[in-house]
Amino acid sequence: MAKPYPKNRKSREYPSAEERLENGSMPVPFCGCQIWLGHTNKKGYGRLSFRRKLVLAHRLAWKIHRGPIPAGLLVLHTCDTPCCINPAHLFLGTNDDNTQDRV
Repeated sequence: MAKPYPKNRKSREYPSAEERLENGSMPVPFCGCQIWLGHTNKKGYGRLSFRRKLVLAHRLAWKIHRGPIPAGLLVLHTCDTPCCINPAHLFLGTNDDNTQDRV
């Protein structure tokens, strides 16, 4: 189980990024998605503050489980569910790949 946020702001025992993603999401058994339950942007992508930056949850999930995202590439969803953060449903691609996948 993940650690709760500290009550004393001077304490630096914050949950790790992986714990935050795990605590802020819920599995959907019939489709395999891991749905982000926190804040989302207008397009439905999960977002959270991490290291004083606003980040997209699926991109953070990719970085944690698969490593860095090369410049010029996007993190795309095979499931077409913007709030899904399951690394098995994510893949790297270009904007053209995203358009092709959408068609």
